[in-house]
Amino acid sequence: MVLASKPATPSILERHDATWQDYLTICNHPTLDWQKISFYQGWLWVSMGKEGPEHASVSDLMTAIFFAWAFLHPDVPLQSYGRCLIEYPETHACAPDLVLYKGENIPRYQAGEPRRIDLRFQRSPDLVGEIADTTLSLDLDEQKQLYASLGIPEYWVIMSKGGVFLLLPWPRMDATGPLPSRRC
Repeated sequence: MVLASKPATPSILERHDATWQDYLTICNHPTLDWQKISFYQGWLWVSMGKEGPEHASVSDLMTAIFFAWAFLHPDVPLQSYGRCLIEYPETHACAPDLVLYKGENIPRYQAGEPRRIDLRFQRSPDLVGEIADTTLSLDLDEQKQLYASLGIPEYWVIMSKGGVFLLLPWPRMDATGPLPSRRC
């Protein structure tokens, strides 16, 4: 008996000389099943792996915490878009584990539009976070730089092993930063 199989797809792809076109090729490929993708200043990182049990349980816990907060503060609009693709075309792309909008002008999907948040037309999230079960160095370096350059005011790194939270707030970027904050 002979078994044929497709060549194994690497679970992580990382390039430091990528272009926006390289990103779009992977992002829009009909058969690539990427789990996470990021692009910034020529750095392209793609994970084809699936979410493990620890990562999934921490993600669910954080969503439950956001829900509990929203329940206790019904007067404040709150929306979680965990793992949603966020782009500033040509320069930035990411799909953070946690994405939280608070207050007014929360992006909403409109029929006929791409299924992502386009920061040319929508405001940046109020908070993003990464659950670091196997990606701590990436989350504390490249991802942190990417999120800061998008003007996201708060970034959380949650280490799923050991229950450690790292909260990395920084001053909100404005027109003097790499990208203007867009508060619609």
